[in-house]
Amino acid sequence: MAIERPPCRNGTWYTPGNASSDEEIQSDTSSELVEIQSDEFPRYFVERNGRLFHSHGPSPYPLPVDADEQHRQNRQHVLLYSLIGAHYVGPVQDVLRPIRGVQRQAVDLGTGTGKWVMDMADRFSHVRFSGIDIVPIQTRHPLPNVWFEMHDLAEPLGYAPGSVDLIHARDIQLAVRDFPRLLSEVARALRPGGLYISGEWYGYPTMEDESCLSERAPRTCRFFDLVNHYLRQNGIGFVAANVPEWVRRTDAFFNVQVEDLYVPIGAGNPGVYHAGERLKTNLRVFAASMQLWLVERGYCSRMAAQDLTNGFLLELDTIQGMELKYRIVCAQRK
Repeated sequence: MAIERPPCRNGTWYTPGNASSDEEIQSDTSSELVEIQSDEFPRYFVERNGRLFHSHGPSPYPLPVDADEQHRQNRQHVLLYSLIGAHYVGPVQDVLRPIRGVQRQAVDLGTGTGKWVMDMADRFSHVRFSGIDIVPIQTRHPLPNVWFEMHDLAEPLGYAPGSVDLIHARDIQLAVRDFPRLLSEVARALRPGGLYISGEWYGYPTMEDESCLSERAPRTCRFFDLVNHYLRQNGIGFVAANVPEWVRRTDAFFNVQVEDLYVPIGAGNPGVYHAGERLKTNLRVFAASMQLWLVERGYCSRMAAQDLTNGFLLELDTIQGMELKYRIVCAQRK
C-alpha cells in the first residue's frame, strides 16, 4: 500500500529542511504548502544508531535518509550533470515540446531530494513535474509546476494509462525488488512516443587498465562481494547490467539506447577530476551506511563490519585507477 500522504494542497508537501539555504529555490507557491510537524515524523522516519531511516516497513531500501544521504544524492546530481552536460539524454525536448491544449507531464521515480525535478522544471516550465518517493525530504519551496508525492514503488503507479510523457528513474535499484514489474507499470503509464530514462550504478568497481580488481584491491573486492551478496538475499541489488534486456523484453519500447559512463574514483583523469572526487566522497558515505546495515541485519559483527569498511576505505585512498560504471538506458513507448 502506498504511504498515506501528509495533509496537503494539490498533492504538494514538504518537510522542515535538512538542506542548507543555498540549496533551496524560492517559489511563489510556498504559501500553499503545509509543513510536517515534529509529532508526525514517526509516520515517515525512524532513528536508529544515530541515523535517520524511512519508517515504511515494506520498502527494502537499506540506506538512511538523513542529511549525509541527502548530500550524497545532491553530489551525485552535480556529478552526473558534469559528465553528461545536461540532466537527461535522448529526445526529451521533442517528447516535451509544447502543444496547445496539452498539459505535458513528467514523473521522477524515487526522487530523493528532488534536485532533478527542480532543475528540469525550471528548464521546461510548461511541463507538470511530479517527484515520488517514500519520504518527504525535498525542498520546502517547489516551483509552481512541481508536485512531490509519497508513493511506494512496489505499488502500481497512480497515473492513467498513456497519460505521462516522460518517466525518469535514477539510482532506484535498492528500492525495487521487482524491476520488470516496475517497467510494466512505466510502459502502462507512458503515452505512445513517451520516453523512459533509467540511470543505475554497477555493483563493482573495475580497474581503468582492465587489471584484476581482486588482485589490485582485494579488500575493495571483498567489501562489494559481501554487500552484493546480502543485498541479493533481501531481494534487491545492482541491476544496471540487466536493465536494457528487461526493457526489450517488455516488447513495449522502441529506440532503446544504452550509454555507459566510466567515472574515476578519486582524482583520476584530470578532465573529470571533480566528478571523481565527488564519487569518492559518495562511496565513503555509502560504505558507512552499508556498514550499519550489515550490523543491524546480523550479517556481521560490529567489529567485522568496521574492519570490512576500513579496508575498503583504505584502498579507496591508496589504490589508483579504480572506476565505477554508470549505465543510462532510454527508450520510447511504442
